[in-house]
Amino acid sequence: MWWAGLISWVGNGAMFIALPVYVYTETNSTLATALSVMANALATIVIGQVAGVFVDRWNHRRTLLWGNLVLAALTLVFLTVLHAPWWLILPVAFVQSAAGQFLGPAENALLPTLVTEQDLAAANSLNALNNNLARLLGPALGGLLIASIGFAGVVVDALTYLLAAGLVFLVRASQVSHEQPREGQAAGRFWQEWRAGLRAVRRNPLLTLGFVIGALVGLGKGSSPP
Repeated sequence: MWWAGLISWVGNGAMFIALPVYVYTETNSTLATALSVMANALATIVIGQVAGVFVDRWNHRRTLLWGNLVLAALTLVFLTVLHAPWWLILPVAFVQSAAGQFLGPAENALLPTLVTEQDLAAANSLNALNNNLARLLGPALGGLLIASIGFAGVVVDALTYLLAAGLVFLVRASQVSHEQPREGQAAGRFWQEWRAGLRAVRRNPLLTLGFVIGALVGLGKGSSPP
């Protein structure tokens, strides 16, 4: 499970660098490059805030499995627009980023079902290490691929998602305990839970601080030159 998360997030980091670099190389336009980054960020803003509410209703293991498979397929779609107008990359980037928003909540929700309560703190620490390693290795991989074989290197990125899906598949259903996704609840209940999440962030100073720090980090990443 740890390796699946690491490999999947490395793939995300690689695409984060490879896509804007490719757009800038092809267009020599800072506006086009900024739009490619904004397509990714817009999906995070729009879909990221409700992804967890959806994931609570789904089977977490299957969400990770199918999420990685969908990301692999969407990554390969980029190859079909290599010689098309550059702006066709934007909707593909948005959809791919939107699909990726479901992986984090599913991974965080599945983890407590795989370890005992005594081991949960250590497992969460390893998960945090996983994310930090991916932030370090992913952009480096993306830069290496785009410099060596061009944007066709997204094939390697797609393979990382397929490998992650394979590792999630190896997590047997019998290993997943006390997982109770709340499927089929009414839309009204959905929005109640979404608003409850916002209230929890607003009322908890630590959560509010975490959101502010995350926003500042995201702003810094987005403003960095490709």
